[in-house]
Amino acid sequence: MVLRYRSLIGGSQHDVENYISSMEDDRELAKYISMVYLAHLKSLISKGYIPINEDAVKLESELVGLIQSNCEDVYKWVKHENLIYEDFFEALESYLHHKVGAVAGYLALGRSRNDHVAAVLRLYIRDKLIELLVELLKLRKALLEKAARYSGIIIPYFTHRQIAQCGDASIYFLSHLHTYTKLWRIIISNLDLLTENPLGAGPAAGTLVDHDFKLLAENLCLNESQIPPYYATGSRLFLLHALSDIALLLSEISRLAENMFMLNLYARDAIKPPVEHVATSSIMPHKRNLVTLEVARAKANLILGFLTSAISTYSSLPYGYNLELQELNKVFMETVKTSIDTLRIVGDFIKRLEICPETLDSLVTNTTCWSAEFVEYVSIESKKPTRQVYFEIGELIKEGRVVSELNIDVKKLALAKPVAVKLKEAMSEYEGFIREDEETLSKLIKNLSECGNKLLKLHS
Repeated sequence: MVLRYRSLIGGSQHDVENYISSMEDDRELAKYISMVYLAHLKSLISKGYIPINEDAVKLESELVGLIQSNCEDVYKWVKHENLIYEDFFEALESYLHHKVGAVAGYLALGRSRNDHVAAVLRLYIRDKLIELLVELLKLRKALLEKAARYSGIIIPYFTHRQIAQCGDASIYFLSHLHTYTKLWRIIISNLDLLTENPLGAGPAAGTLVDHDFKLLAENLCLNESQIPPYYATGSRLFLLHALSDIALLLSEISRLAENMFMLNLYARDAIKPPVEHVATSSIMPHKRNLVTLEVARAKANLILGFLTSAISTYSSLPYGYNLELQELNKVFMETVKTSIDTLRIVGDFIKRLEICPETLDSLVTNTTCWSAEFVEYVSIESKKPTRQVYFEIGELIKEGRVVSELNIDVKKLALAKPVAVKLKEAMSEYEGFIREDEETLSKLIKNLSECGNKLLKLHS
């Protein structure tokens, strides 16, 4: 007999079952579901609910093999048997009954899909955020390299989508770098929500089983302490928090793209994007379109839509599990995949971006982007009130005589600013931040690896 939950209800209809089933979406979660099942099994064995015998070790071994093979055998078996399951949890339980027999029935003790999926999602999201943080570190390194390489090169800066000032190119790259440094640390600090242990919460209000929470924590890198069961099973705060952090990150990626579009517009021959990231028109061969950044901006807006949709779905639900929560998983999976891909592409764009100083020299010298500096310089040198100088410079600008009248080396003026003088010091500081964050991430990955190795160790 094939184990299926709905055999207690009666008949089924394929189109209805396919509509509510998450089997295909669960492919990305399958390994984590097996990990939680294995940790659960070890806890039951530790507490004496399951005797340590040949059958129990066989069940352990089967789960270890599934984790290592990303559960492909389960999907092959389901396809071969032409079965439809509600989700991978049901499919896995049925598969284990098929493979190892009645001992697999113990896995239903002291658990529910509700507390297990809450644990599974934490493990999955944690791994995906680590992937995201790795790509974000690469982007930060690319921005720092560009800041160092183009230090002393003057580029235009914008307010109200108009050229406002001209200044050291390092300021441009360090400004974006600062944002991504802050976001990197926000994301990693919020991993705390993902260390909560929802196991043992049962469907909504706990279970009679006294779990080995120390062992669960060691095997899954979760906290030992229990959390309130109703929250454990019914909350997706941890998922929405991660989703909102990613949406913030992608909104900043969109702004970086917009800044590159403006530089490409106003300093077209001075900014040289990598050719692989550029496309031309099918009928206008002069066109040079920054297509990867256009797609990145669209992806960012898509993710903002995902966040809005997810919060809207979530906010109408009471505590306790509701199947709408299953739909949030799809939203997060698409979000994190899109975000990691986007960071990889944008990081590559920045890494191979080139700037042509000679072309920029002509642009910034002949562009009215020095008015603020002129006003401050003349006010300081002449001891005149700044507002008086402001109006005098304004009149010269209207007559087109400001540079010739004042005879000031505008580039020298820009590079003499205190912020420009301290740029090397700032770059050294951000280099230190990157080293610190690499070390933090390395320790986290090592800790997770140690937990994983402990989980996969079989009873002798």
